[in-house]
Amino acid sequence: MPGIFSNIYQSSKKYRFIFVLLILGIFGLSLSLVSKLKFEEDITRMLPSDEKIQRVSKVSQKINLMDKLIINISFRDSTISRPQDLIQFADQLNDTLTNYQPEYIKDINYEVSDKLMIDLYDLFFEHLPIFLEESDYEKIDGRIDPQNIENTIKSNFKTLISPASMAMKKYITKDPLHFTPIILDKLNSFQVGD
Repeated sequence: MPGIFSNIYQSSKKYRFIFVLLILGIFGLSLSLVSKLKFEEDITRMLPSDEKIQRVSKVSQKINLMDKLIINISFRDSTISRPQDLIQFADQLNDTLTNYQPEYIKDINYEVSDKLMIDLYDLFFEHLPIFLEESDYEKIDGRIDPQNIENTIKSNFKTLISPASMAMKKYITKDPLHFTPIILDKLNSFQVGD
C-alpha cells in the first residue's frame, strides 16, 4: 500500500506539469458538477411516490410548515398505553417552552381547541352535499330507516342525560342522525400511518 503512494509522489515529481493539469482538470470538473446542483426545500420529493404521501405533500405545500417545529410525543415501548402520562408530559413541555425564551416562540399549539373542532364540524355539516359520494347515500338511506331513526334518537337521549352531554350536546342538536361523521371518517384517508 505505501508503494502506491510513493509511486504517485515520484510520478508527480517527474511529470509535474501533467500532474498540475490533472489536478486543475479534476477541480474544474468538480466545479462544473457542483454548479449544476439544484437545491429544493420540498423534503417530500425524496420520499417514495405513494398516493397517500402525495396527498400529504400537496397539503404541506399549501400550508407554510417551514417555520414550524412539530414534536411528536410517544412511548418508546409501543405496548405501553398511558395517555395521561403523555398529556402530563406535553403540559410540562409547553410550560417549559413558553417560559424558556418567549421572544423566539410566536405560539404553541399542543392541543386542538374546542372552537376549532366545532367550526370544522359546522363547515362539513353546512356543505354536506358537496362532500358526499355515491356510496355515502347508501349509508344515509340506512340511517333514515324508521327503526334506525328510533335507535339513534334513543342513543342521543342517553347521551344527553349523561355527563357526556356537555361535549356532545352541540353536535347532537345540530345533526341528530349523525350524517356529518360519514364525511369526517373520510378524513382518516389523509393519515399516512397509524
